[in-house]
Amino acid sequence: MLDPDIGGLHTPETILGNVTPCGSAYGDSFTSGFESEDGEGWVERLSLTLGCRIVNYSVGGYGIDQAYRRLERIHDGSRFVLLGLDPNGIMDVVSQYDGWLGGDQVPFALKGRFVITPSGRLNWIGPPRLDADGFVALNQAPSGSLPESYFLPGTQDGAVISRFPYTLTLARVALMPSIRAFLAGHTEWSALYHADHSSGALQLMVAISEAFARLARARDQRPLIVILPVSGSFRENTTFDQFEYVALVNELRRRNIEVLDVGPAMAAASGGRLACGYFTRQDTGFAAWLRSPVPCGGHYSGRAHALVAQLVKAELLRRKMLVR
Repeated sequence: MLDPDIGGLHTPETILGNVTPCGSAYGDSFTSGFESEDGEGWVERLSLTLGCRIVNYSVGGYGIDQAYRRLERIHDGSRFVLLGLDPNGIMDVVSQYDGWLGGDQVPFALKGRFVITPSGRLNWIGPPRLDADGFVALNQAPSGSLPESYFLPGTQDGAVISRFPYTLTLARVALMPSIRAFLAGHTEWSALYHADHSSGALQLMVAISEAFARLARARDQRPLIVILPVSGSFRENTTFDQFEYVALVNELRRRNIEVLDVGPAMAAASGGRLACGYFTRQDTGFAAWLRSPVPCGGHYSGRAHALVAQLVKAELLRRKMLVR
């Protein structure tokens, strides 16, 4: 969740020199190719098979809100722009602190977030600037420091606050919506894709995706949003015959935003448990039982990267996105 407000960005000149790429890619670790060998990620494979340079601006841990903000700052003149979106990123767009989602409780886990104003516009709320005392206060009284962040501890979807009697604490954990969803075969974030969810996460995902596409078009670039299902997505699809993010895909298409969902093609090419061949970690024992019928996780394997590159290439050609 490194926030773009905390520096670390480069200008196009420092990255590209005088070379204009044919395309660029934004997203998180599923787009950056984390856990794959150098040059083996799907973006790099795509670049090789197209015979032109695609610059990968993805950053592990970024939400699509942060990817959009990075696009705002980088204009490299490429013909097309890819936004890789893995479904659990819907949690990031309404959250400002990874420490409440199971991550390390450290200051650099803070981020900003967008909210939708009553007029329907996106408004960016930056992360708070905290000293040591302020960071302690953040963890002691979360709502006072991050009032716009979802998953606040003690709320319906937030972390359970441990207090005496501890048997009630355990009961609250067991009743958490994300725990019940997981045990039923859903992903912990499935409910956030419901249009009536109290977080408004689906509407925010759509608005950010639309803003990303609008900015790219204003620069005479063709945008393509690529949905990259994670292992939990395949588990849900195997159990319920539908990916959890289908409402997002449908809404993007309804708004004429160019989107490629590689999930159905990947599922068709794998079949059932073989979907684990798409991931780097294979679960065993109790973990495998919990994640059945797709007992695996981690990032994409070489097999997955190769297939995604193939699917994206076919889509770029179909949409004639390689020409001005």
